[in-house]
Amino acid sequence: MNNIVLKFGGTSVAAPQNWETISEVCFSYLEKNEKPFLVCSALAKVSDALILAKSQALVNSYSKAFNEIKDRHEKMIDELDLPKDLLEQDFQVLEDTLKGIQLTKDVTSRLEAKLLGLGELMSTKIGAAFLEKQGHQVLWLDARKYLKATLPTMNSSSEAYINNTCQFSVDKKLKDAIKEKKVIITQGFICSNSAGDTVLLGRGGSDTSASYFASKIEASRCEIWTDVPGLFTADPFKVAQARLLKKIVYDEAREMASAGAKVLHPRCIEPAKKGGIPLLVKSVFLPKLEGTLIESNSAEERAQIKGICIKNNIQIISIDTAAMWQEAGFLTKFLECFSKRGLSIDLISSSENQVTVTLDNTPLSNDKTVMKNLFKELKVLGKVGYNHNCSSISFVGKNIRSILHKLTPLFEKLEDKHIYLVSQSANDLNITLVMDQKDILQVLPQLHDQLFSETFLTSTYGNSWKEINSSDHRPAYLAKKPWWSEKRQELLELAQENSPLYVYDQMTIENSIQDLKSLKSIDRVFYSMKANNHPKVLKTVLESGLGLECVSINEIEYIFNLFPDIDPKKILFTPNFIAKNEYIKALERDVFVTVDNIFPLQNWPEVFSNKDILLRLDVLQGGGHHKHVITSGTQSKFGITKDDLDEVVELIQKSKINIIGLHTHNGSGIFKKDTWKESAHYLSSLKSYFPNLKYIDLGGGLGVPDRFDREKMDLKLLDNSLLEFKETIKDLEIWLEPGRYICSQAGVLLAKVTQVKDKSGKKFVGIDAGMNTLLRPSLYGAYHEIVNLSQIDAPYFQVADIVGPICESGDTLGFSRKLPETSEGDVLLIDTAGAYGKVMSSHYNLRPAANEVFLEK
Repeated sequence: MNNIVLKFGGTSVAAPQNWETISEVCFSYLEKNEKPFLVCSALAKVSDALILAKSQALVNSYSKAFNEIKDRHEKMIDELDLPKDLLEQDFQVLEDTLKGIQLTKDVTSRLEAKLLGLGELMSTKIGAAFLEKQGHQVLWLDARKYLKATLPTMNSSSEAYINNTCQFSVDKKLKDAIKEKKVIITQGFICSNSAGDTVLLGRGGSDTSASYFASKIEASRCEIWTDVPGLFTADPFKVAQARLLKKIVYDEAREMASAGAKVLHPRCIEPAKKGGIPLLVKSVFLPKLEGTLIESNSAEERAQIKGICIKNNIQIISIDTAAMWQEAGFLTKFLECFSKRGLSIDLISSSENQVTVTLDNTPLSNDKTVMKNLFKELKVLGKVGYNHNCSSISFVGKNIRSILHKLTPLFEKLEDKHIYLVSQSANDLNITLVMDQKDILQVLPQLHDQLFSETFLTSTYGNSWKEINSSDHRPAYLAKKPWWSEKRQELLELAQENSPLYVYDQMTIENSIQDLKSLKSIDRVFYSMKANNHPKVLKTVLESGLGLECVSINEIEYIFNLFPDIDPKKILFTPNFIAKNEYIKALERDVFVTVDNIFPLQNWPEVFSNKDILLRLDVLQGGGHHKHVITSGTQSKFGITKDDLDEVVELIQKSKINIIGLHTHNGSGIFKKDTWKESAHYLSSLKSYFPNLKYIDLGGGLGVPDRFDREKMDLKLLDNSLLEFKETIKDLEIWLEPGRYICSQAGVLLAKVTQVKDKSGKKFVGIDAGMNTLLRPSLYGAYHEIVNLSQIDAPYFQVADIVGPICESGDTLGFSRKLPETSEGDVLLIDTAGAYGKVMSSHYNLRPAANEVFLEK
């Protein structure tokens, strides 16, 4: 029989149903002529309880912790219907050990190791008894007999007893010992030294135990069973969209484990790699999922990032001194301060006069006395800097240096964060940033989305954590029930008559407008008509009491043609880099006019003389879902900077120009609620420059969810934020000018499937709408949900790129989308297409533009 090592962690052995799963797994492997060699951890939280019991014993009160540990195991014994006296001897050893600590008021490293090792011994005795009861031929092994520590136990060294390593060469005696039985069960975490004492492999050491045993018995593979079914592109409990990594190489797995991925212990990789033993990470809760395979050859050889890993509670220490410049041996002196205290350095960065390091999180690095003495010695070398509230975020993947240019968008997401250190690993496997811990969880989903939102199913990447936990593999709209799901039949009929076709829903537009009108902090809303200029959309907006924001004289004339009696003050003109004549015509129309550049004031002052205008200012805090929609900041063409204000004031005074309002706009797709309050504070702080100021216009850019599983922006939080600001300014109106927020979710694009193509295992679904119809995916990398409206109730198991008929490689409307079995003639629905859809379309390739239909309520 082939030997298969299976490691089960604390959560995997903590419930009776999990042991039933383990038994079923053993039976299934035996049927395939594979012998299960089980390596088990202590029951979940028992190791922590043993540490607590030790602490309580030092103050004469261990009984509570002891009883909790005993009750925990007795409950498991009772639920599995095992003999009640199964662990009586172990309970006695535990109580005697705690009594000894209580009497001596001392815990040696040797005694601590003995105490903590009891958890694994007790859990495996329960497991062995249950598996025997299930009909397995079981051999219970004491791991200490076969795993021997490599570090000498000099003077009861803490490191040697608590965090040791073992040799893992092939062990013929062990192989002979397991021949006669079909299921073997032993402990993780523990081994023994030359004196026969119990020695530990460090927290999480059961993974390493499994790898050691796999090497010793020349196992065909080593499986690590845990609470998640493999390694993911990020921690799935923090990022629901994290993707399962189906296959990676040993070095990538070790790097991810070292960088904070908690599924594997870094030390477990080396024995498997040296023995050429594949590692497979699986979940006892989802045993049928394929998991992550770790071996020498990856599924895909090209350079790509495999995951984002986080480590919290990072301590960062720096030394700053001019004395280190060109001084031979300074770095040695600095590092010796850490070495002699047993402090392990993780990252290091140096410059001409500064060295910065981070410490591995170990008991010694958390020892106040050790750290106090370290700082005392470091102060002799120079000025010491210290921060203990940091986290590291690592981007892991082989040959990462070759794709540095692709990481630029990631750094754009971090422009307002404090980054203390950037490290590129020498092994070309990761780039690590050290940041404030409070910022990590905020940026992690954004960074993951940037890297993996368009990643399709391959031999490397599997489904997301959210999809894995979904019961029916259908998209989230089934629960959300958007407006179009209730009008499906009507939409299918419209698409049969005319495809491609934009369809807008009046009720959805009105609901969005009502959301905006409910904002107590906002005095006036102008709809940004460049988002969608359909006459009935504009009519709905005006009848709801909103104004219209225009960016060209053509848009202004379009409005007056549609609505000849419109009040000119219902129109706000916010152009940029236009010709002089457009300003003249707009002012003649008596609409609100905004100037966003000092050039017109310098060169055409007569146009604005004795006129009321607004100025567009750059608040230098641009944001948005793509660089092409960021409209503020030094790289943006929009707005007047504060550096030009003195000259602006001089120009307007000289030409008697009256500034009645200040305007700004940061970008599109912003969800950070304080963005608008920060802009408001900036604009109001400039009131002294403009004594006749009446209005501050905060622009638009309100975030709209582009995926079914994401929530709309919480306008109540935005309102509260701005109301706080409004308390400070009683005499200024606040304006807002949203576009996408009003109409994007009210519109869909319907397109018929023209062809379906398989090419070397990759599937393409062609439709009669392309980048000429909907430009946003090609221009902005924008994401639109896509569903098969014809097959709306079918399971979504097919993955395909959705492409159009335009003769361009960029003519892709969606990458790696999950669809049901899709055929020619099916109607696909592209969601959130009500804004910047038809208005940006073209006749490229002489393809006709899509028509539009407005569904009145």
